[in-house]
Amino acid sequence: MSDLERTRKVVVLCTAGLFCKFLLTSLLQGAKRVRAPEDGFQLLKTKKDDDKSKEKLFDTEKRWQRIILNDLENIPIGLLLLWGGLIIPSSNNNTTRICSIVFLVSRILHSFFYIFQLMPWRFFAWLSGLLSIIAHLLIWFLLFFKLFFLLFIQFKPCK
Repeated sequence: MSDLERTRKVVVLCTAGLFCKFLLTSLLQGAKRVRAPEDGFQLLKTKKDDDKSKEKLFDTEKRWQRIILNDLENIPIGLLLLWGGLIIPSSNNNTTRICSIVFLVSRILHSFFYIFQLMPWRFFAWLSGLLSIIAHLLIWFLLFFKLFFLLFIQFKPCK
């Protein structure tokens, strides 16, 4: 198995993992939100209808909405850059594999830490995902400048 094939498999598995994570988060968020009265059921219905229980429902619903929104802000651009690493010739396959795995793990941990209100761990998980994408992007820039430099040297004007 070639290095590129191994990298492709890692990126595909990480993409599948991120999809499963997003699907699970979406399903859990749907169970946590306050539903319309005509739905006939309320999964988080409380026996007492006091202000504190309404506030708890609101906090839980908002927390899950923010997890989904954060995923929608970060996962698409991350996947775009990671998949781009498979398209660009001479891309560093080891970096792509490592960045893909770090991105997957950090997004899963970010949601876990968000659910259980674990700060600053949530920030560190988010930061590690961001840094993995930045590292991958830096490899792209280095490759671009390397190719640009090679083209610049090869095509010197003749005297």
